[in-house]
Amino acid sequence: MNDLLLSAGKNPLIKKILTEVGVPTPVALKRQSGALSEIPLKDQRLAFVTASGKTSEAVLTALAEAGANIYCEHGVAKEIEAHLVAFGRQIRRLATLEEKETLDALVFDGSAIQDIASLESVYEFFHEHLRRLATNGRVVIIATTPANGDLTYVRALEGFMRSLAKEIGARGATANLIIRADAADDALLGPLAFFLSRAACYVTGQVLPLAANAQKPKEILRAQSLKGKVALVTGAARGIGAEIAQALALEGAHVVCLDRSQEGEALAATARKIDSHIFYQDLSEASAAEKISAYFTTKFKGCDIVVHNAGITLDKTLKNMPVESWRRVMDINLRAPMTITRRMVADKSLNAFARVVCLSSIAGVAGNFGQTNYAASKAALRGFVAATAPELAKSGSTINAVAPGFIETKMTASIPFFTREVGRRLNNLGQGGQPQDVAQVVAFLTQPAAYAVNGQTLRICGGSLLGA
Repeated sequence: MNDLLLSAGKNPLIKKILTEVGVPTPVALKRQSGALSEIPLKDQRLAFVTASGKTSEAVLTALAEAGANIYCEHGVAKEIEAHLVAFGRQIRRLATLEEKETLDALVFDGSAIQDIASLESVYEFFHEHLRRLATNGRVVIIATTPANGDLTYVRALEGFMRSLAKEIGARGATANLIIRADAADDALLGPLAFFLSRAACYVTGQVLPLAANAQKPKEILRAQSLKGKVALVTGAARGIGAEIAQALALEGAHVVCLDRSQEGEALAATARKIDSHIFYQDLSEASAAEKISAYFTTKFKGCDIVVHNAGITLDKTLKNMPVESWRRVMDINLRAPMTITRRMVADKSLNAFARVVCLSSIAGVAGNFGQTNYAASKAALRGFVAATAPELAKSGSTINAVAPGFIETKMTASIPFFTREVGRRLNNLGQGGQPQDVAQVVAFLTQPAAYAVNGQTLRICGGSLLGA
């Protein structure tokens, strides 16, 4: 569905006229194209500053390996600088930037902030350098949970980040916060590279806690990171499900596309594009979980990735909602993901270091008029994810949820014009997301590099004002 304001913003003259009459035009987002690159941050100009003034060799090296040219507030040790130069990356002082030079990303490590005085360092850095942030730029703030569990200043950084995300959204820029529970740099690197990349263009204003003592996979690849993995995507016939299947296949996974037999033609079209298997199954059937688990045990010797994408809406205000509508939504949206996951764990058809992703919704965060059944089911998935995470962690596996906001699909295209326009504009970026935005986040959560992300719900909503 064409977004008229987004299209108008691409014409300088029309954009100027709309701005003069007080109509803001959103900035076109730069999205990830194709599979993830071996160097996802190629030639990005990135400022990396820590509250303590001490730079992390592991983080700097990882950013250099990902292709970034790094600017630091203070100098770095000669051995670190030599390491970065070996990757063909520049290491410069922020003070050497010319007046009009811009930066693609600003990364601030606030792990050392322990009092109000040191909290001022986050103000000082962004106050001085935010004007340099380019259109479609990235801001990432890092925090560490103190050993004593005092979250006072972590919460301060969260409030700062959420407000900053609203200030920079009009430029198509994003801001996010990563909270690491320990000092492990390895766990930080995957999420940091993701938030800085184009794959995260519609994720902003979000907080991502990392699990302490998570089991690290033996091998973490940057490109083709899912090579050799077997993935199940439910509801894969069309829309977001089809995009997810394609994104996983591009990263090297062998995908099994599941949907009802009634979706046969569309499901076959999806499968042909990515050379995948087809599995016809109505998830409301009592035997669905048993059949799915047995299929992966016998055909593939287990499954590495499960994406619970299938879902339905049967909207009515509560007083007019028949019980059949309540039950049907619960069966597909909630019972199926729960029973399939539990059965695969019990049967051991879910392999060690597996990744499970559930499709929740912004409606499960903020609620929605006429969707008490849908919102309840999607909110329950968030609870299921959090409750199941500790059990899966024992085998190095993870389970997470994503909560899309207003995504441009055939369903949203059928919404009345005024309602659709409001839905598009009620976020920091002033526009709807694309199915590929959801698929890219799901692909990230299934990667070995996301091994410390467990039990979380990541919103893909452009910083929606609903439920913020």
